[in-house]
Amino acid sequence: MVDEIHFIYQTTAWEVPAKLLLAVTFRSAQLVTVEAKLVDRHGTLCLDARNRVLFTVGGPGRLNDNLGTSTGSRVIELYNGRAEISLFQGTQPSVIGVTTDGIPEAFLTVS
Repeated sequence: MVDEIHFIYQTTAWEVPAKLLLAVTFRSAQLVTVEAKLVDRHGTLCLDARNRVLFTVGGPGRLNDNLGTSTGSRVIELYNGRAEISLFQGTQPSVIGVTTDGIPEAFLTVS
């Protein structure tokens, strides 16, 4: 058995939040976890961002939401500039979207 710890150090100062990014962080046979990040115009993570974001899904997939947890809520406040949600995959691709006030929405196709 092997234990691993990964650290990400950010020393770059960030500017005003400008863009939402979505990426898959975990995938199993039926479940996909997607992370939303709020970055500035240079792509630097805005660690102090606490925006309230809304996750949506289009297609046969279903969000694992309404759990009242930081990774199981459709509407959640960012923590360290990030938020996560999981999706139960369907048989066809689904599109996950994330929105917040004043920032263009982001979409990611999950297949």
